[in-house]
Parts: sequence; C-alpha cells; structure tokens
Amino acid sequence: MVALDARPNAADLDTLRAMTEAGQVTPVLDRVFPLAAAADALRHYGSGHARGKTVLTIP
Repeated sequence: MVALDARPNAADLDTLRAMTEAGQVTPVLDRVFPLAAAADALRHYGSGHARGKTVLTIP
C-alpha cells in the first residue's frame, strides 16, 4: 500500500502559483450564476451533478 501526503506545502504552492501566472492552469467551469441566483448555485453544487467549478459573479 502506498501512502499519499495530500497536505499542501510551500514548494507545491509556489509551483502552482507559477503555473497559474504562466497560464498553464485552466480551471474547468461547470456553470456561472449571477450573485442574485446564489441559492440556485448552491442547489446545483449540492446536487452532485457539477462537473467543474460553480461560479458566482459579483457585479
């Protein structure tokens, strides 16, 4: 059995930051909701059907 250490560390976070700043990381968006539809966004997220990030936009 292989033990995995999923705790973030400074080196991993620095690498992730650098990759994000370089445009090498692209989040997968499932749905975008306006802030007025926050309740709908939470229901969607809680339904278990989201296949990416659920986003609220703030005007």
